[in-house]
Amino acid sequence: MNIQKLRTNHLENPLGYLLDTLSLSWIVAGKNEPGMETKVVVAADDAFEDILFESAWSEEINALDFQPELRLFPQTRYYWKVQTQAAGKLLAESEPAWFETAKQSGSWTAQWITPGEDQAAQPIVKKQFVIEKEVADARLYICGLGLYEFEMNGQRTHDEYLLPGYHAYDFWQQYQTFDVTDSLKNGGNALGILL
Repeated sequence: MNIQKLRTNHLENPLGYLLDTLSLSWIVAGKNEPGMETKVVVAADDAFEDILFESAWSEEINALDFQPELRLFPQTRYYWKVQTQAAGKLLAESEPAWFETAKQSGSWTAQWITPGEDQAAQPIVKKQFVIEKEVADARLYICGLGLYEFEMNGQRTHDEYLLPGYHAYDFWQQYQTFDVTDSLKNGGNALGILL
C-alpha cells in the first residue's frame, strides 16, 4: 500500500496561491485493510518538528476533500503528509507535500512598466541589483497586462510559457509567484522581463 498524488486544492505543491478554502486530497493505492484509519499532519517545517495541525485517526477522513481546521498566514510554506493504520499498526506514510500561501494582505509597491511611445516594439526591461548576504528564500511576484517572460541572471527559472495565461483584464489581474532562491547569488544580479 502507498499514499500518492497529494494535492492542495487540486494542485501539486502550489506556490503563492490564494487558498480561501484549504482542500487536501490524495490517493491510497493498494488493498484496503479492514478498519483502516487515516491521519493528516500539517507542519511548519519539512522535518515535521513544528506540528500545526494533526487530525485524529479516523475511518471517516475523505481523501478527496479533507479540510483541516488551520489558520493560514500569507507568504508562508506549509508541509503536510498522510498516514494510514489498521489495528494500531502503521500501514503507509506518504512523502511530504507542501503548499505556499499568497501575498494575501498589504499593498503593492511596484509600478506598471510600459513600452513607452513605440507600441510596435517588444521591449526587454532589465533591473540590476546587489545582494550582500546569503538569501534564505526569494520570491518573484509578477503580473502582466499582456504576455511576458522573465529571466533571472540570464537563465529561465521556470517552465511556464505565455504568462500570465488567460485573463479577463477588465475585471481582475492575477499575479504569478516564482521561487527564485537558487537563481540569486551574492553580488550583482539582474532580472530581465520580455514584454
